[in-house]
This record gives sequence, structure tokens and C-alpha cells, in this order.
Amino acid sequence: LLRIIFPLNATALRKEALGCLKKGDGAQTWSQAKTLLQKSIKRDPTYLPSYLSLVALQLYQEEDHEGALETIREAKAKNPAACKNNKDMRNLELDAVAMSSNLGHMVLAGSFASPHLGGVYKPAKTPKSPAY
Repeated sequence: LLRIIFPLNATALRKEALGCLKKGDGAQTWSQAKTLLQKSIKRDPTYLPSYLSLVALQLYQEEDHEGALETIREAKAKNPAACKNNKDMRNLELDAVAMSSNLGHMVLAGSFASPHLGGVYKPAKTPKSPAY
């Protein structure tokens, strides 16, 4: 009832999503977190941390490279100034492009995905280097 009268803001929704991720691992947990992040973005389309967390989740857990790129495009359209100088957004975009081009072995995931997934990032699988 309180959430109906006083709905959570974007920051609180993201915090709740990260809390879900810390509680467990698995498809249902990731799905709940994704829904909360999407609600957070809908509540405040300019709140960059929600986009970063959603992109990290799409990219490193769901391995949805095209979805991650679409979310990045949406973030850039809604808040171009914040995205322009954001190192993590740039790195996530580079990873998404590399992974969608079958260059997953070039991905830097461990260096910045964890903070955006609440410090609970666990790679779905380790990218393999191509045989030369």
C-alpha cells in the first residue's frame, strides 16, 4: 500500500534491483533485477546508473549483446551529456560491440561490470581465445 501512495524513485528501484542480485543467483533473480531496472529507467529516463546496471546485466548475464547496444542507444538519447564522458558507458559499449562481433575474448568484463551489478558479478562463461 505504501508503494502505491509513495512509489519508489529511480535510485531506490536500482538499489532494490542490486539487492535482488545479492540475494541469489539464477534466471529468476536476474529477471526480477532486470524488471526493477527497467522500472527505474521508466521512472527517471536520465538516471545513468540504472542504464549502466541494465546494460551490464544484459551483456554479462543474459549475453544479449544487441539488447545491451539498444539500451546504450536509449541512454545516449535520453542523457547525452552524462553518457559522453562516462568511462563505464564507453567500456560497456566497446564490450557489447566486441561480443556482438564474436570478439568476446577481447572483453574487459571483470574490470567494471561488478560495481554495476552490485558487486556480485559472476561471468556466465569465460570467453575463449580464438585458435591462431
